[in-house]
Amino acid sequence: MPSYCCPPPPNAHPRLPSNGIPSGSAPARDNTLSTISCASCRMRDLCLPAGLSDSECAGFERLVVRRRLLLRGEILHQMNEPMQDKLYAVHSGQIKCYQVSYAGEQRITALPFGGEILGCDAIGSMVHATSAQANCPSIICEFNYSQLVAAARNFTPLARRMELLLSKALAHQQSVNLMLSLPRAEQKLATFLLQTAWACALRGGDGITFELGLSRRDIADYLGLTDATIARLLQRFIRYGCLAVFRRRFTLLDAIRLRDIARGDYHTGEARRAQQAL
Repeated sequence: MPSYCCPPPPNAHPRLPSNGIPSGSAPARDNTLSTISCASCRMRDLCLPAGLSDSECAGFERLVVRRRLLLRGEILHQMNEPMQDKLYAVHSGQIKCYQVSYAGEQRITALPFGGEILGCDAIGSMVHATSAQANCPSIICEFNYSQLVAAARNFTPLARRMELLLSKALAHQQSVNLMLSLPRAEQKLATFLLQTAWACALRGGDGITFELGLSRRDIADYLGLTDATIARLLQRFIRYGCLAVFRRRFTLLDAIRLRDIARGDYHTGEARRAQQAL
C-alpha cells in the first residue's frame, strides 16, 4: 500500500523553540489526509494535544511525522520488529494488538481505540512485544519518539500529558487483567461489552450502540474463551433481552442487567425483573 505522506529525511526535524513545541504551520500533506489536523481532531481531548491552546496545538501538529490510512487487515508493525523510534496515535478506526506463540497461536492483548497511543511497549527494549493490525479502515498518526521526548522536556504540559496517558494505559491493563480473572464466561463477555460501550461513548458514541471490527473468534481470543462459547453467550444475552446484534453492530438494550451479569449478581437481576412485572 502506498504511503499517503512521506516522513522527513533523517535529521530534518524542525528546531524546537524554548517551549519545546515547533512554531509555524505544519508541512503540506497528501490530499487524502490533508484535512486532518490536531486542532480539529475529535480525539484531541483524549490524545497527546489535550489541554493545549489552539496556538500550541498548531505547533504540536509539526510533531506528527505523517498520517497513514490502514485498510482492514493491514499491519502497522510486527511482533519483535525494531521500534525505529516511532510512536503512534489512533486517529480513527480500531486496532488489535496481539502476540503469536511458537505454536502459531494468536492471542489478542489490547484493542486500542481513537486517541490511544501505540508503541509504548517497545520503549524499554526498543522492540515491539506485539503486532498491531487494523480491524477496519483506520487512520494512524506517527510520531518520532525522540522528538516527542525533547519537546516534553521543554514543555511541561506535554510532559504531564504523556505521563497521564502512560498512567491510563497501565490502569486500563489492570482492568483488563481483572476482567480476564472473572470466574464465569458470562461475566467476562458482559464486562467486555460494557467497557467497549463506555470507550465508544468517550469518543462521541451514545454508550448504547457501537460497531466492532472484531470477529467472534477475535472476541473469544481476547477473553480467553472459545468461539462456540462466545456464540452461545451472545444468543443468551439476546434471549435475555439485554443485547441486540446485527452483523458487527451491538446494541445494549438492558445495560443494568448486563452490569448484574458482569458482577455475577444474577439474583438481583431476576428480583428486579420480577418486581417490574408486578
